[in-house]
Amino acid sequence: MAGNGCPCANKPEIPSEPAATPCGSRAQHTEVVWETLVLNGSATQVSRAIPTRGANAFALIIMTISGAGAIQTAFQAQATNDGVNFTNIGSPGQATGVGYTTMGPITGNGFTHIRLVAVEQAGNATLFTVVAQFYCG
Repeated sequence: MAGNGCPCANKPEIPSEPAATPCGSRAQHTEVVWETLVLNGSATQVSRAIPTRGANAFALIIMTISGAGAIQTAFQAQATNDGVNFTNIGSPGQATGVGYTTMGPITGNGFTHIRLVAVEQAGNATLFTVVAQFYCG
């Protein structure tokens, strides 16, 4: 043992993760957009910006868990390269009942980050989980 008594004191440092290359290593991945989102009636929610890691395509899986009455929620994917200015991409999605809805695939994406905007249009609280799957397409 050397230094502070740690047996790892003389071992080399683990290098930081390499940057992603467009549709190269690490491009295919899954990210949780919202683990549990309670969207109150007539509310709008914007997710955090999610890195694409070089992937040029993605799909969103929207799991509607429950709703307090009729469910009518609109979803719109947005993308950015600067983290400030977001642009709508792909076709809007719609959840109208409990179960799974898929948005996408949205291909030809050259952006560094995406986010999702959800708007509850029926005026009732709804519970969602949303996952984004990134890949080379």
